[in-house]
Amino acid sequence: MAIANPPPVGADGKTIGGPLVVLNGVELLLQPATKVCLSSGYGQRNGRAHRGVDYHTRTSGDVLAAADGTILEATTRADFGAMIVIYHGSSVYTRYAHLASFSAPAKQGARIRRGEVLGPIGATGATSVRHLHYEILSGTYVSGVGSFGLATHNPFGLPSP
Repeated sequence: MAIANPPPVGADGKTIGGPLVVLNGVELLLQPATKVCLSSGYGQRNGRAHRGVDYHTRTSGDVLAAADGTILEATTRADFGAMIVIYHGSSVYTRYAHLASFSAPAKQGARIRRGEVLGPIGATGATSVRHLHYEILSGTYVSGVGSFGLATHNPFGLPSP
């Protein structure tokens, strides 16, 4: 599989970065899913901005919470399908899109722990390919605008702890 807009790699050909990245003092999983491979990096893709990272699966891996936090949004949208947004403190949020469904603990207002299963990877919303679209966000969450008013970050540009 070719990776669209691949992240930077070191001299050894491996993606730069470790399993964790840090934003505003919050440690986040770089790959918050099981049984996946990177299929699209952050940045320009087909002439448009891709504000997240995509992880593809042929089987059905699980989506995991990137860090401890509180679920602010657990909803279904036409574009992102089954989508979850978690607030991790220090103005840091994560968004997970295209889930097949939500796990029992993945409800709005629920406290969640890093590594807890949010649901299986799916192909819901405006996609036909089973994958997780993952975003690391920061800023001030404003009612009415929600997570779409937050700034996105390239996970591969964030430092390791």
